[in-house]
Amino acid sequence: ILTKRTYAQRREIAFAYERRTKKDMISALKGALSGSLETVILGLMKSTTQYDASVIRGSIMGLGTDEETLIEVLCSRSNTELVEIKKVYKELFKIDLEKDVKGDTSGNFAKLLLALVETKRADPSAIVDYEKIDQDARALFEAGINMKGTDVPTWISIMTERSVPHLQKVFQRYKSYSPYDMQESIMKEVKGDLQRSFLVLVK
Repeated sequence: ILTKRTYAQRREIAFAYERRTKKDMISALKGALSGSLETVILGLMKSTTQYDASVIRGSIMGLGTDEETLIEVLCSRSNTELVEIKKVYKELFKIDLEKDVKGDTSGNFAKLLLALVETKRADPSAIVDYEKIDQDARALFEAGINMKGTDVPTWISIMTERSVPHLQKVFQRYKSYSPYDMQESIMKEVKGDLQRSFLVLVK
């Protein structure tokens, strides 16, 4: 039943269950289920934001950090979604998401995730700023392929603060400066978790 209902409908079922039995449905499910089935069903009872917040917390609080999960959630969510995740995270775990991320990651990878969590990304605009698009494309090129080493802070700033539609045009323009597209440039310039994070951001 639960797998065929929307989140709103599942919440209504939970409220009806509690009214009829005077018991918490989540506690009842925990007592009746175990293993992977318990994880899936309890996940269904959470909103998308609650689920994301719980997944992030689990990736940080486990034995070692689950960087892939952090990347998957933080690098693929919109600014609005990240604002809600931060709010719910604080409500659920009584600690700021920024503090947990900062305490469990390091280096440029940490700087990138923290920049995303700061939610400074611009909102999409109906006005296309071609001059800014060209400036950003040139800046990405000069901070990477066109120099020895990589100016990672410049990449982080542009990729976490510009709107998604703007970035899509920047990456198109980038190809007029670089012999490689943005994904190829990332593969050449950075490695590890930082590389995986940038690749998610440019998709």
